[in-house]
Amino acid sequence: MKWILLLCNMACMVGGQIAWKYAVGDKLDVIKLLSNVWFWTGGILYVAATGIWLLILSKMPLSVAYPLQSFCYVLGIIAGVTLFGERIQSGHIWGSLLILLGVAIIAKTQA
Repeated sequence: MKWILLLCNMACMVGGQIAWKYAVGDKLDVIKLLSNVWFWTGGILYVAATGIWLLILSKMPLSVAYPLQSFCYVLGIIAGVTLFGERIQSGHIWGSLLILLGVAIIAKTQA
């Protein structure tokens, strides 16, 4: 159950960032932002992520749960490339591989 919660939390966090990127586009306009559905969707996803995070903290040590959240960085890079056409450098790839290795090691100790 705790692993499903963790995945749901990550999905909400990354989904929120994606929604906010859609909301701001390439130019931040605060007035337009307040009437943008993507902005509010991102906020709702972050509220959901916070609620799920509190449940996770009741079931898993912070020293395990928080480092596992770094997988969101990798998902963010993937989203940037696939949804927004962003370009990545070799540093993105190597950094992502190191993050995945760290996540795997921590997850293995808790399996």
